[in-house]
Amino acid sequence: MDRAATMRGWPNVEVTIVEAQTGVSGYMAWVAAVAVWATAWGVAVGVVGVSVLMAYLRYANTRARPCTAPDMMKGKTVLVTANDDGGVGEEVARDLAGRGARVMLATPTLARAERQAAAITAFTGNEEVKGLQLDTSSMASVKQFGKQFITTEKRLDVLVLAAGRGAPPNRTETEEGLEVTLATNHLGHFLLVNLLLGVLMTSSPSRVVVKASSAHYMLSSITPKDLNFKKGDYGALAAYALSQLCNAFMATNLTILTAGSGLVVNSACPGLVLSEPYLSPGGVMAWLYDAGLSFVGRTPEQGAQTLIHAAVSRQGASISGAFFTDCEETKLTGLAADAGLAKKVWEVSEGLVGLLPQDHE
Repeated sequence: MDRAATMRGWPNVEVTIVEAQTGVSGYMAWVAAVAVWATAWGVAVGVVGVSVLMAYLRYANTRARPCTAPDMMKGKTVLVTANDDGGVGEEVARDLAGRGARVMLATPTLARAERQAAAITAFTGNEEVKGLQLDTSSMASVKQFGKQFITTEKRLDVLVLAAGRGAPPNRTETEEGLEVTLATNHLGHFLLVNLLLGVLMTSSPSRVVVKASSAHYMLSSITPKDLNFKKGDYGALAAYALSQLCNAFMATNLTILTAGSGLVVNSACPGLVLSEPYLSPGGVMAWLYDAGLSFVGRTPEQGAQTLIHAAVSRQGASISGAFFTDCEETKLTGLAADAGLAKKVWEVSEGLVGLLPQDHE
């Protein structure tokens, strides 16, 4: 007997089934309504929460304190590393040139370095601004630059290490087998400062200012023997944060090694800067990061202020091994405060760049 016949033959069963079906449907409709309401409420709370957070970040990040140090730089020789597209490095060079310094601005492409130098001269009226070629992602380029510099230059009063890049979505190596983020942001600068250490020491009192973003606070642990991410899992944010932590470590250990020499070494955070993304283009995370950065990011000029402060102010000359944020000294915490770990990273960096004892005599 088919189902329809059974239903007609047993009306009580039919009613029971229909009532049961109606009850289930009503219950499911109620559950669905609650789910929709909860989702809508959650989305609304999330949107409001994110909006409040972004507004706070915009307020906190874009109210960067300007460098108010009045100190002039007449007679000082300055070298600033920067990116081809300018950014923080170019703004530092512009400010120091405006204070009368003789400025050398080094970027990966000579034509762009010369173009930036010409723009700085036009803006400041300082004719002693020169563009040079230096690619910090290439240790060969750094070695060539260092050799030429110490041959032609007898003085270096201030070295500002401001070049850098965001981390790519996937691990990428340079031609020399180095992870590109670490190479560009840290290893190239590590090698450069060691190659120029002799001229810096003979020019004392002199200064080294290392750009080290507070992004390094994202890390809770590192493996010094695997700075290149050859064994561990690669993550773009982790790679960028590691390069910044290594820069902070570099400043810490160099301070210890040069104590009493008249060389002052400090690190400085530029904040979240529009021209200095943590992540290179590519992937959803980079897109979301860029979207957020466009709302909360500082201008390159704002981002340069703390590095300028460390390079020119009397405070920047009176302390060494400090970390500056918003033109104020800030105590390093977490991993960055571990001097023992800083020494280990220094030693690993020496091996990665092939630094020989005679290179920094």
